[in-house]
Amino acid sequence: MEIVNDHRDWTFVGFCFKSENDRRRQAIFRCYSDTWAVADLPYEVGDILWVRETWMEYKTYNKNQLELKNHYKTEHSPLIDPYLQHIKKKWTPSIHMPKRAARIFLKVKGIRVERLNQISDYDAIAEGIKKQKYSLDESVTIYENYLPGKDFYSWSDYGWDYGKETHSAPVASFCSLWEDINGDGSWNKNPFVWVIEFEKIVKPLDFLT
Repeated sequence: MEIVNDHRDWTFVGFCFKSENDRRRQAIFRCYSDTWAVADLPYEVGDILWVRETWMEYKTYNKNQLELKNHYKTEHSPLIDPYLQHIKKKWTPSIHMPKRAARIFLKVKGIRVERLNQISDYDAIAEGIKKQKYSLDESVTIYENYLPGKDFYSWSDYGWDYGKETHSAPVASFCSLWEDINGDGSWNKNPFVWVIEFEKIVKPLDFLT
């Protein structure tokens, strides 16, 4: 999608199939009236994704039988630390997790194209922005500011002036997260982005076949 994010004069038109014999979809963009571009979708509806996690694999014995166990950092308990130190095991970064160790599976339900600044409160929260641990009032929701040192207070009934727009609290929080990851001014570039909806499913029976 890089070609349509080089400036703001591109417009998203819709979707098409790659060819008469290839039913994978592409997004269509138009610049002015005579320039067109297409971008392949990263996924198709129905695709199954597996999630990489920070993990470790270690050996243990069950009824005198050697077993390989997977342990994931998201469910880690300090109670197991002495044992892990004893067997000298360390966490493996998620990027190196093999397919066979996957335990979280997602099925793509939908995919669309929109400008970054079009994100809704619902989608901003779905992206994982955090609520603050404190609140002056139980009826007020305070969201994380990912740009420490900047004048930013994100309340459920408070708007944050950023650029030319005033954003709601969840969107303002996501905006600060985006800028923290992509750099100062990246929000106002307002690129096209893929919006992917998915649902969590059980491990497919044919996953490793």
